This record gives sequence, C-alpha cells and structure tokens, in this order.
Amino acid sequence: MLKIKASFKRGLVFLLVLTLFVGGFAVLPLGSNAADQQYNVFLNGSRLTGATGYYINNTAYLPCSLIGNTLKNSGITVDATGKRIAVDMTKENLLLPDTTLSNYIKTNAGTAYIPAKTINSQLYFPLNVLKPFFKVKYTVGSSSINLANTSDKVKLAQVNKASIKAIPSLRPVIEPTLETPVPPAAPVETLPSDSAITSDSAITSDASVTVSAAEVEQVTAVTPIPTDITLYANDVVTILKTYDNYYMVETTDGTQCYIPKTDVTISDVDLASVDFYTAKKKKAITNGKLSITWEYVNLANNGSTPAAPNSKLGGLDVLCPIWTAFTDSRGTVKNVADKGYTEAAHAKGYKVWSTVTNSFDGAMTTTVLSNKALRDKVISQYIMYAMLYDVDGINIDFEGVKDGDAAKLVTFVSEMRAYTEKLGLYLSIDVMVPRSWNVEYDYKNLHKHVDYIAMMAYDQYYSGSKSPGPVADYPWVKDNVDRILAEGVPASKVLLGVPSYIRAWTVDGNNVVTKSTANSMMTMRDIINTKGLKPVWLEDQKLYYIAYTDNGDNKKVWLEDSRSLSHKLSLVQDYNLAGAASWRKGFEEQAAWDVYAGMLKTGFTKEKYQNGY
Repeated sequence: MLKIKASFKRGLVFLLVLTLFVGGFAVLPLGSNAADQQYNVFLNGSRLTGATGYYINNTAYLPCSLIGNTLKNSGITVDATGKRIAVDMTKENLLLPDTTLSNYIKTNAGTAYIPAKTINSQLYFPLNVLKPFFKVKYTVGSSSINLANTSDKVKLAQVNKASIKAIPSLRPVIEPTLETPVPPAAPVETLPSDSAITSDSAITSDASVTVSAAEVEQVTAVTPIPTDITLYANDVVTILKTYDNYYMVETTDGTQCYIPKTDVTISDVDLASVDFYTAKKKKAITNGKLSITWEYVNLANNGSTPAAPNSKLGGLDVLCPIWTAFTDSRGTVKNVADKGYTEAAHAKGYKVWSTVTNSFDGAMTTTVLSNKALRDKVISQYIMYAMLYDVDGINIDFEGVKDGDAAKLVTFVSEMRAYTEKLGLYLSIDVMVPRSWNVEYDYKNLHKHVDYIAMMAYDQYYSGSKSPGPVADYPWVKDNVDRILAEGVPASKVLLGVPSYIRAWTVDGNNVVTKSTANSMMTMRDIINTKGLKPVWLEDQKLYYIAYTDNGDNKKVWLEDSRSLSHKLSLVQDYNLAGAASWRKGFEEQAAWDVYAGMLKTGFTKEKYQNGY
C-alpha cells in the first residue's frame, strides 16, 4: 500500500513525477548501436555471473533469464514463443494522474506486451521500459550496465489554493540607504549542477533536504522575483529543500522554483510500493506553425523502429512512429514501440506522438467500434503503451472504416480523449480528403475531440490508378483545404498532409498504367542526374514533370521538390492552418526541411523557393 495521508490521497494517487526513479543516465552517445559489444552486468556493485548486456540505439538490453530470478515481479513473465515480456497490469500498483485512469487501465487493459530482442539466439528485454517494475535504477558505462535497487521515500506537495505564483529565486532583503544602494542581487541557495536531483548520485533515503539554521537565516525574508510560473489547485511538486517559510520544489516539467509553505499540503510516498507511475504532461509546442512527420515502422512484420534523428531539424517538431494497432475482432493490440527512440528524440528537442491504427480492416473495425467493452479494451491499451513509452501524444490513423461507422468513430475518439486529457497528451486523427467516398469521417464532429486533424492531401492519383497523374497537384490540394474548412473544421486544427514521395508511372502505348512505384525525392533526383533529364515546370499544377524510357518502359513522373513544396505550404500561410504533416520520414531531401523551417517557422514566403530543378 502507498503511504499517503488520507486527506492527500485523492489528489496524489494521480501523480508521481520524480526523475529520482527514472533510473540513471547513459554515458554512451545517444543512438549508439553496439550490438556486437557485450556489457558486464552489475547489481548493487556485484557482478552477475554469466549475465551479459547490450546497449543498442539508446536502449540497454538484459537477458530475459534474469526475470523471475534476479529481477522479480509477480506480474511479469517471459513469453518465449512470442518473443515478448508479458506485464499483467491487474497485478501492478499504478500511480497515475488520477484514480479513474488507474482503475480504467487495471480493469480494461489486461496484459502489456513488451517486445524482446533476439541477440545471439538469446532473448533480451529493454531495461528502460521495465526498470520501474523491477524497482531498479541503472547507469551504462563504457563496458558495464550497473543496476541498483531503489526503495526511496520522497516528499511531495500538492497545491491547496486555486492558483499560486512560484518564485524562481530567493534573495535577501536589503534596505537601501543613500550611502548604500541596493547591490545586484544574486540567487541564494540553488542546487549546484553537479548535484542535480535527476542524477542517481543524488538519491537518498529522504529526498527532502533541510537547510541549516545559518542558511535559513539568510533567506527568512525574501524579495519575490517576477515569474510566469503558475501552479494551480491540486498540482503536485517534489520538495527538494526546506527553508523557514519556503520550499524549493520541482514541478512536473522539471522546473525548480520556490513556493510558500502555506500554499501546499505535504505527504510521503514510498517508492518501494509503486510498480509504475507517470506524470501528467503539459502540452507545449510553440514557435510558429506545427510540423509533424510520420516514421514508418512495419508493424505487421514486427519491424524495428529506425534510429531517431541525430540532430534537431528546424522545420520539424513532432515524430509519429507507427507503433501500435488492434489486430483482431477481440481488440488485441500489437505493440512494437521503442522507448530508446522516444528518449533519443526528446534529447534532441522533438516531441513523439505514437501513431495507432486499426490495421486498415473495415470489418474488424466495425466489430470493435460497435462494442463498448472492446472500445475500452483498445483505448486502455493505447493509453497504457503511451505511458510505458513516455510519448507526448497519440495520433489515430484509422483507414478503411466503413461508411456506416462514422458516428461510432466519433464515439471512439471522444472516449479516448477523456483519458488522453488526464495524461496531458496531444490527440490527433488522420483523415482522408473530404469527398463523397470518404463519408466515414464526420469532420464536423471529430474535430471537437482532438487537438489536430491531419488531412492526408495526397494520392490524388493512387497506386491503383489506371491513368498516370500527380500525387498532389496544387489546385487539388487547395480545393481540399476549402472543403475541410467548409465541413466546419477550424483552420487552427488543420494539419495539411504533404507528400514527400514521388510516384513513377510505367504506361503502355495507350497511356494506361501497367506499374507504379513510390520513390524518394533523392531517388528521382539521382535518375534525373544520371539520365541527364530536364524537368519541365507545370505552372497550373505547381509541379515539375518528366517523361523518359527505362529498359524499354515508358515512364511518366510528376515531381515533388522544394519548389512544389513551397506552393503547398503557402496554403498553410494563406488559410492560417495549424501546420503541416509530411508522409513520410526518409523520403524527403534536406532541402525540404529548409522549406518547412522557412515557411512554418520563420515566415518566409514561397517566392524564396522558386529555384527548383
């Protein structure tokens, strides 16, 4: 049981936001992929004989043979056949943003399945996902993975007023005189960088530090410094230090500041009794228009997630890896997520929204959407995995939905919204363009339950088309922007879907398509350079065009490049849309991100990007 005062329990059961229990840092570079390097494994300073670990793409992996022996949790078992770790959530003590969310997960989610990795014919589990369940923290050295058991108590405080202004620093009060003007004040008693509370080395049996009497005397009277740090009723903070009248605290987003003692209520939490916790996130994506991109993961074939970008692109805010999908009519959700990707992306300044799908199966989707128990099962699993992999939002990509299920899809999204809001997660949904054959999307009502609607304004001519044509020419895209706004979706919620891929058509003598392939911008540029082709700009379509022969085949291609992209992004500016969503990461040239940065962040217009091919 949690050691929580009864008067505080209602608000506190929803949150434990400490980085104290996050579990250490990796001294290897983010994105390190040393699958061939073995690491010795230590627990509390003693080497575990025969145990070998690996550190791959920002994730430490340990042998599954440790589970149930060295690392114990009655709710966790190894599914060797399925090559995954099973976590029975009904047996776990969860500390979530409120009791209704905790109960919802424990009642409906069932078992979480964490993918294991096969290395040298042996199964290994990702330590970053499962460490809280095993009550361990860890660091990664140059040749070792070092585990230590955790059993810490921490002090939390909950705001007991409608709202309060936090103080970023305490300063002594010095009364000025004619002879002694007020000197420039320096902050008093801030934690030095080498003892930051997020470091494992700072963990003690009681994270609340009481300052000496001499130190208290220095700051008994303070001059509050103007701040924009506002805390609200029931917000929870972690107490780092105690002064005479103030607490030094850490907020949910890691900000350290000071608050009056009278503005909060105190309680102790025993981490030894908690199997998993998560904090409520704060939605905060600023600086111009929003730019997201999808990261393709072959979920059906248990594909691996690509490494996160190794640098921050100025024209990109959010990465959306395709990580989970319900795969049958029983509401079973498949998970291939990678927390190392989330952590690496966060370290570079990106947000991560996990894309969830319906496997693009209409009949299966009808069954799930029509049954409240199945909806709860699917939603609770999507929410559960979002917490386990520390993502910042959920992106719904349900395609192939039957026309008659439009209202049911709205219900599903509205029910999911209730729980994403409790976690502070963004919620977005991907929709086809508003046409008579896409009535499964009730745009007018869907937008009421999401932060953003990503309109997939591409595949004007799709892979099965009999005639060749552009993936998305300017007039067609503009018409669809007009249509979705006419459906009642606010411009402030619309993300314009933009293709990064280029479709190359093979046609016969009658201009009938016999084959089509989706290519990256780089692939087509290589073909153009190799064959010495000269693309022609089509002013009406705002695209370049080429026609050529390849091994006797007649090819026709409408090209995407920085110039065509600038015209599409000008619609974001002209209509004041929320931003853009590109499909997909890996198909784009670097020049494309320069256009996104310039037009979505800096305010450049399309005129700057008219020097294309």
